[in-house]
Amino acid sequence: MSQHMEVAPGCLYWPQFLDRSGQEALVGEINTILAEAPLFTPRMPRTGKAFSVRMSNCGPLG
Repeated sequence: MSQHMEVAPGCLYWPQFLDRSGQEALVGEINTILAEAPLFTPRMPRTGKAFSVRMSNCGPLG
């Protein structure tokens, strides 16, 4: 396993942590989760302006 690099406080980058098959398996797991809890674009409460990101409510409260 390679060494990690801290790109911001509390954010670690681990190059080559997963090999190709591990990355493909991770994408498969994420797609399975998103099939049950699809991505949505949240909006600001007062203005209705859309966020610049898409999110999923896949946790225990979502």
